[in-house]
Parts: sequence; C-alpha cells; structure tokens
Amino acid sequence: MQETMIMFNKNIHLLALLTALFFWSCTKLVAAVPVCADPQATLLWQVTNAQMARKGVNLHLFGSIHVGKADFYPLHPLIETEFRNADHLVFEIDPAVAASPQVAMNVQMRGMLPTGQRLQDIVSVATYTNLQLVLANLGIPEASVLNFKPWLLALLLTNVQSSAMGYSADDGLEMYFTDHKSPHSSTLELESMEQQLSMLDSLNPEIFLTYTINEIRSSSEQLDELVNAWRCADKEKLAALLFADLENVQKLPAREQELVRELYKGMFTERNLVMAKGIEDFIDVGSGSYFVVIGAGHLVGPGSVVELLQNQGYQVTPVSVSP
Repeated sequence: MQETMIMFNKNIHLLALLTALFFWSCTKLVAAVPVCADPQATLLWQVTNAQMARKGVNLHLFGSIHVGKADFYPLHPLIETEFRNADHLVFEIDPAVAASPQVAMNVQMRGMLPTGQRLQDIVSVATYTNLQLVLANLGIPEASVLNFKPWLLALLLTNVQSSAMGYSADDGLEMYFTDHKSPHSSTLELESMEQQLSMLDSLNPEIFLTYTINEIRSSSEQLDELVNAWRCADKEKLAALLFADLENVQKLPAREQELVRELYKGMFTERNLVMAKGIEDFIDVGSGSYFVVIGAGHLVGPGSVVELLQNQGYQVTPVSVSP
C-alpha cells in the first residue's frame, strides 16, 4: 500500500482525470494509432470576436487527455507551434501546483472519512461487494482503504489501473505542454484545487464509486474507442462515448435518473460554466496569446465550453490541419 500511495502522490493531477475522463479504466493496452476518417480534424478551436481583434488578443482551446503514452507526441506541427508561441498557457489547474507535496497531503486529509465511519457504512452492499472484487484484482488490501471517501478511492483505483495498462500522467497532455512550453509563457489556471476538491466532496458517493467500479470492470473496447476518437479528433464520437449514460438516463429508475444528472452536473455542467467565465475574464483584462488546455470532455457534448462561448457571441471555429 505504501508504494501505491507514493504513486498516488506523484500523480495527484489525475484529479483532472476523475473530473473529466474518469471512465478510462479497462483491461488492456491501447491499440495502434488509428486510421482516421478525417485526418485534417483536430481538437483545436480558435476563439475570436470584435473585442479580441481590437485588443490583439489571440486565444485557442485544445481538448486534452490527462494520461497518455510517449507515442502521442509530437503533436501536429500547427498545434506545437501554437502552444510554444503562446504568451499564456492556461490549464484547468496549474500542473505544478497540483503535483506539489502540500496538495497531495491536503487531498489525502480531505479524502478520509470522519473518525468512526467506514466505507461500507455509506455505500450499498452491492457496490461494496463489487468493490471487493476490484480491489482483489488490483492487489489492493481491502483493510487499507476502509477509511477512504469514495472519490479518493476512485482516484486510487483509476491511478493503479491506468498505470498497470501502461498509461502515465507524466505522458499526459498537461505535463507535455508544461515541459515543452516556451520559457516566456506564463502559466494560468481556470480553477483552483480547492474548487475541485469541493466538487468531489459534493458528488454522490454511491453513484460516483459505482460508475468507477463499473468502468474498471468493463471491456477494453470502450477505452480503445475513446482513445481512437481523441487521436482522430472525432468530436461526435467523443461526445457519444463520454455522455452515453446521460443520453440513456431515462432508462433508469426515477431516483437513479436524478443521481446521474446530479453527477454530470457536478462533473461537467457547473465546471464548464466556471471555465467559460474564466476564459472570458482573460479576454476582457488580458493581452497577447492564450493556449487553453481543457479536458476534451468539457469541449464536446451538451453545455460544453465551446457552446457556452458561442452563446456569448464568440466565434469558436474548429481548426483543421493540412494532410
């Protein structure tokens, strides 16, 4: 367990994985680079309006994934040029802050249940039974996690599973951009770690843990589809995969429908509003060029950051690349 927690501390910025693409668990490594239907598509958008033109503000959005493999890089030369030349590199959370030992300690403290309470006291018997199976498969002693809040346990399970599959947060987009950005670029963030921790604390523990367990136990095909959709910048496919449960929510009992909607509201809808407002603030008071890196799940689907900015009168144009 000590080794697991060391790995957890090193990769604490996987909080972003939980809050955007937390369904990434499966049972095998990623397939080879796919053949894309539209090789010119990207997950890059340019944001413009008259005010930005007058001020000389240039802003791009890029849809990221938070863990990856070395063969994801380099990115297309157009994307490499945009982020390397940017005056400001903007993340959901500053990766350097998220990876600090102080934050890791705070997350662990916030992620523990109150004294005298155990995990099986706050989740159903069925969920706990399924959890026991997952813990056994991953080699994590059950007794070592009895005092974890469900969101901290979900983070740990996802971390262990993704590492076993060959993924690394060090090969995620945030770390890549941080390591390769221009020395003159400043680093900004749209959220704070406190905001993300508060959001995780507010999620329904039963639903969140159940979703994580189900995805960890699911087949590998879903991950292959998700990774391939990201690598091909297939926005419709990404949205379909990420929001399938929300689209099919009416098939659930009434109470479960409510809980699923609450989950997506906390994970996406409310955070999208915060991110869109933060981007507008940068445009209003800032200057120069911005390269904004956001989990791809926040840029596609209903109520996305792209949609919210468009509703505010911005032109948000997908960027295509030369073959």
